[in-house]
Amino acid sequence: LGNFEKIFSCDNNQPAIIAGTSGGVRMVVTNFDFNHSEWPYKVTDYIILMNNLMTYSIPDVLPFRIPS
Repeated sequence: LGNFEKIFSCDNNQPAIIAGTSGGVRMVVTNFDFNHSEWPYKVTDYIILMNNLMTYSIPDVLPFRIPS
């Protein structure tokens, strides 16, 4: 897998979701189409997964500040 780490695997230990860096860019790669899976029907799990994948792969552009 190189610079990638297995995040989720199938029954036969094949990676279904991997994450890592390539050329200094963070990436998340899936070997399936979310539109053709049951993930979107598991609303809570899907929202948490998408949030985590987006948080990982999109860098912070602006620092987070708590409004005073």
